[in-house]
Amino acid sequence: MRRSRARWHPIVMRTVALALMITATAFAAEGPAGSWTWSMPGPGGQEVTAELTLHVDGEKLTGEFAFNGGSRKLTVTNGSVKGHDVKFTIQRDRPQGGSVTYGITGKIDGNSMKGSASSDLGNAGWTAKRK
Repeated sequence: MRRSRARWHPIVMRTVALALMITATAFAAEGPAGSWTWSMPGPGGQEVTAELTLHVDGEKLTGEFAFNGGSRKLTVTNGSVKGHDVKFTIQRDRPQGGSVTYGITGKIDGNSMKGSASSDLGNAGWTAKRK
């Protein structure tokens, strides 16, 4: 009886280790790190799109928005990720002077995210798809 248990023990341990690796890989693929195509309605009602690149270090979220093929960039600041929830701010210069800060919140769902952006200009929904 002891011999049969001893033979199966390494097999069980390898199976458990493989299951944990698959689970960790699946969760990592659902996390926010990576490149996203982001869109949100603009002030005139037109759709504003950008490439959003996010990096995760523990619960810290950093990254950058690249608009117009990268000619205009905005830095993700004060970012955090907890489970499937993301939160960060971006600041942009206004054409007429001054700047506006957006508070961004959202939820990751596999290869998509959606949420809301709020500023002194109002609130708007946004979506992002993993590239």
